[in-house]
Amino acid sequence: MPLPCHRAPSWRVDYAYFGKRKTLTLGVYPALGLADARTRRDEVKKKLSEGLDPSLAKKREVRSL
Repeated sequence: MPLPCHRAPSWRVDYAYFGKRKTLTLGVYPALGLADARTRRDEVKKKLSEGLDPSLAKKREVRSL
């Protein structure tokens, strides 16, 4: 978890989708705890195994709310 001085610490996951490296922010620490961050990371891995891009899936979820 990198800690830039001008941002709040956040949980992020790096992944590759069709050979392109991407980073997805899972949430801001401490609002999102370690256990929840790990759960969200597992969801990202599940979407990747299904052939879906997790960042696009997250955008679609936000739009539907």
